[in-house]
Amino acid sequence: MKKCDFCSGSLLQVYSVPASDRGAIVCLCEKCGLAQSIYTKQKNKKRVVSTSSGAGWGNIRHGKKLRLDQNNDLLKSKIPFDTLQTVLDIGANRGDFIFWLKKNYPGKSITAVEPDKHIVKPYKDLSNLTLLQDRFEKVDFAKKIFDFIYCFHTLEHADSAKDMFVRMFHLLSFGGYAFIEVPNIAVINYSDTVEEFFYDKHAYHFDRDILCQIVRNIGFDILSGQHDDDNWHITLVLQKNKKYESKSPSIKENKQRVETYKSLIKDYAQRLQNNREKLKTVTKKLEEFMDRQKVVLWGAGRIFDALVRFGGLTKDHPFTLVDSYLGSFLDEVHGTKIEEPDVIRLMEPDVVIILAVNSTPEIEERARSFGVRHVFRFRDLLR
Repeated sequence: MKKCDFCSGSLLQVYSVPASDRGAIVCLCEKCGLAQSIYTKQKNKKRVVSTSSGAGWGNIRHGKKLRLDQNNDLLKSKIPFDTLQTVLDIGANRGDFIFWLKKNYPGKSITAVEPDKHIVKPYKDLSNLTLLQDRFEKVDFAKKIFDFIYCFHTLEHADSAKDMFVRMFHLLSFGGYAFIEVPNIAVINYSDTVEEFFYDKHAYHFDRDILCQIVRNIGFDILSGQHDDDNWHITLVLQKNKKYESKSPSIKENKQRVETYKSLIKDYAQRLQNNREKLKTVTKKLEEFMDRQKVVLWGAGRIFDALVRFGGLTKDHPFTLVDSYLGSFLDEVHGTKIEEPDVIRLMEPDVVIILAVNSTPEIEERARSFGVRHVFRFRDLLR
């Protein structure tokens, strides 16, 4: 049986992920309480693009752009880019951070690590850029040292998050900075979830206390994020301590954490099942709107997928589907064309239904700016 990546404790199986193509099982370390996924089936080598609300979500690769937009001010206020010259972008994805850096702080020497050859074309030939097309664990950096490391929703994918942390520390100059963000397992407490949190691409499921322990133990000072109340993401701004040599990034034994997350994951699994059952009622409410009024569904992602898969939503009742981001990568979802939000100006809908969670306030503000009076949030329909 596989052991905990950080403290070598035994892993306790607590949740078999429904419809996982890789047979994912979520485990808790019986010593430190870190949640980790183990897989009982081989990874599918075929690249499948999916908006699935289940374990198979992935390969659209647009989420980093969304989160970069939301972290713009934090990056500018906490990282002294004017004094930094060499930058490492781990998991460069579609190059959003690269373009952001070149626009705001031109002239930096950038090394980008991105194994997905399908998405690197827009930036692979940019000046002052070295692109390494492999997984971070396999890259030879030839003794290069960096002033800043950007590791954004990548650690949770690692073969060994422990080894990745150690390597990042040694690649960073003393006094250098790192910006790390991962999903926060605390989100499983969210009462209205219809989306699988433990999907197949993620091997590690951190909470804030664990992640902060790890980075402090290895030799980082935490400049921002230690006490944030964001239950969706853990965003840390770090600086490599100039006087501290790296230790093993271990986690303290915590039996209470094990019991807490055992209970939380059990409750989450039941809540997810219950909420997906409620989607049939939500679909009936939507169909009543659609039969009487012009309706826009704003959000073509995982909630829309859940409405189709579990709620039985079909095109038998007319609606328009819009999305600010997904339309750049997909033409349609479940046979429904994805429109740009500006179409709302032309069609003048009676109702906009927001199928989103984190971005709901921004979407509502924009919908009302188009003159839409009746805007409903998904969670209001679910309850």
